[in-house]
Amino acid sequence: MRIAALCGACVFLASACFTSVNPRDLDGSQADDGGSGAPTLHVGLPLVEVDEPELLEELAADPRVDELRAKMEVRENEKFTRDYYDPAKRYIGNAIQVFFKDGTSTGRVEVEYPIGHRKRRAEGIPVLVKKFENAIAAQLSTEQCETLKALCADQDTLEKASVTDFMALWQV
Repeated sequence: MRIAALCGACVFLASACFTSVNPRDLDGSQADDGGSGAPTLHVGLPLVEVDEPELLEELAADPRVDELRAKMEVRENEKFTRDYYDPAKRYIGNAIQVFFKDGTSTGRVEVEYPIGHRKRRAEGIPVLVKKFENAIAAQLSTEQCETLKALCADQDTLEKASVTDFMALWQV
């Protein structure tokens, strides 16, 4: 996506989410936002996706992030706010729409139940497993990764493993 072609982007959230993604209040550093996912929103749009946590700081320093941040507006969606506080639903709905200088825009893309929500558990578990596998592969040997994956895939064996043995598998 060419940021220069953007007129703006509007993000719709529950009011409880404003402090973690408001582009006007953050400089993209983890220290300032308490480790929230806010920089991912700003970085992810111009760069498509951020899968590696160690890249976040480097990518957040990209001048395109500030350019995009200046073009973003965060608005409350009252339905998302109600549903966020509703114990029966308890989700963080969100939506985005992007506007271009030529007068065109994307459709409004809305996600009521993000992939981590309990209603999307079956869909979310494989994503979580893949993130786990990628994270350990970046730090540990192939043998350690295979041992950890096998151990974590077998709940009974995992529960019987001693803490000392389990922690030893994580040594770099």
